[in-house]
Amino acid sequence: MANLWLLSDDGDIVRYQYQVEEESQKGEVAYSRSYKGVKFLDPVADSIPKMYRSGIRNVLFDMAKSNNFKKRYVAAMF
Repeated sequence: MANLWLLSDDGDIVRYQYQVEEESQKGEVAYSRSYKGVKFLDPVADSIPKMYRSGIRNVLFDMAKSNNFKKRYVAAMF
């Protein structure tokens, strides 16, 4: 499971804070509408399993597809 909280949306870059499972650290991730890409903005992403990074990336692509970036989102991953 990954929790995402919307930090900002300037019309192009959408930034989220994320936290996976029971990890105490939170990280930041951004989605760019113009580049249609995701970028993890801190080293926290390097310490979590690839499954979570992929899951967060997929959630952001799905939100972008529907142009519905939610204020808070819980992504189930298994």
